[in-house]
Amino acid sequence: MLEDLMGQSNAMQEKMQEELSSIFISHELEGIVMKGNAAGVVTDLSIDDKLLKPENKEMIEDLMTCIQEFSKKANEASQGISQKMLGDMIGGGFGNLFG
Repeated sequence: MLEDLMGQSNAMQEKMQEELSSIFISHELEGIVMKGNAAGVVTDLSIDDKLLKPENKEMIEDLMTCIQEFSKKANEASQGISQKMLGDMIGGGFGNLFG
């Protein structure tokens, strides 16, 4: 029973991630445009050429990669905590009914 509930929880989380990944988000601020999805994945970062010095381009690309990796780690941590809390809630809530 607990395995079924955990399986359903995992399936729900996967579905939620799929839905979040399909929601497009874009934000612009003073010549900087960031695009991504509601799952927190940055897919594009553009900076108006007037703001960008050529020697800074590689640093900005590295910054975007860092933001992307940070976002992935944050989402993974959030999913892990959600699964643990659900497991604790289900285990604690039903554990005494059968024992």
